[in-house]
Amino acid sequence: MVNRELPYTWTVLVWDFLMKHRLSLYTICMLSSAATAQLTAGSQRAGAQQPRPLLARQQQPDSSQPAASPPMTKNCDTHASAFISADYLHWQMGESNLLIAVEISNPVAFGGPLPDLVTVIEQNRSAGSGFRIEAGHHFHYDQWDHMLQWTHYNHGTNQSVNTGGNLATLDKVFLASGAVGAGESITLYGVQAESFWSLHFNILNLELGRRCPLSRKVSIYLHGGLQGGWINQTQTIDYPELFDEGFGGIISVVSRNTSNFALIGPVVGLDARWSLGLGLALFSNCSVALMYGYNKAVSRISVESRPLSSPIIINDKRHRGVPAMRIEIGADWIRCFRGWVQARVGLGFECQYWWNQWTATGSSYGLLLGIPISYGDLGLSGLTVEFGISL
Repeated sequence: MVNRELPYTWTVLVWDFLMKHRLSLYTICMLSSAATAQLTAGSQRAGAQQPRPLLARQQQPDSSQPAASPPMTKNCDTHASAFISADYLHWQMGESNLLIAVEISNPVAFGGPLPDLVTVIEQNRSAGSGFRIEAGHHFHYDQWDHMLQWTHYNHGTNQSVNTGGNLATLDKVFLASGAVGAGESITLYGVQAESFWSLHFNILNLELGRRCPLSRKVSIYLHGGLQGGWINQTQTIDYPELFDEGFGGIISVVSRNTSNFALIGPVVGLDARWSLGLGLALFSNCSVALMYGYNKAVSRISVESRPLSSPIIINDKRHRGVPAMRIEIGADWIRCFRGWVQARVGLGFECQYWWNQWTATGSSYGLLLGIPISYGDLGLSGLTVEFGISL
């Protein structure tokens, strides 16, 4: 027999249970609603900014977006490429074997041998100003750079000689000349002379170089290339009053001697730098060159107030090779501005030595000493004030 009142019975029981426990159910519903609302609000906030997965954070930025500007604290050493510098040179020039006269202290008979007591009067050293300009480019990908440098130094100096001697007794006088020309002898004695010496020094360097760090503070710079230019010198000696023993009177003589040298050759160098911190550093530069070129030397002696007053001209032209050396030590300060401009200020002491630059072809003192061809070495030394900028 089927009981048709069963659904009704279960309905009554369920309703009775709900009525008895309606307070507890109400509490559960309220708590469920609050939890659902809290979860919904949290999901909405999370949807606004979802956390990126780890792989996504490791990916590179989108190339379609513009790249951010580099920081202003970037290193000038990895940015500056073009550089230019200008140096002020205050050098002293000197030339060996650049003579004015030979002074004697005892009387000498005409045509007799030179006395034992002889003093050679040489041209004094003199200081002048010049400049040096350098420009180049640095390649960061291989740390090589190339540069063009021009050194310009022109200077002239006067020197007066007065022995305070006596032409009548030939005491403390100088011999201004000896034998000149074939079959002709001139013995001249004097006490006064005025000498003017000028130097035109222009040297170009085209070089490649690379800096090699040895430690965090010490580095060396290897460089080499071609060096060329011209070194022209002129010396004019004026003897206003000379006693000509053969002529028996007072005459004046002007001796003009020039030595022009155009030369070119390879040059190699090694520079070193020791950083002290705060942009300060000590540096040293050294280079050697072997030059070859064309040298033209001319001596012109003009004798006045004498029957044979035509000028005596002696020429010497030849190709020859000469070595040269340059050494500099000093300190500098380097500062980087805005991450892309690097400024440098330095002070150094520089020496340059050029062998066999002056050619005496038989001027008055050359013939007197019996040396038809003689050479002199050119020396330049002094302060170099350096200013440079890299971009």
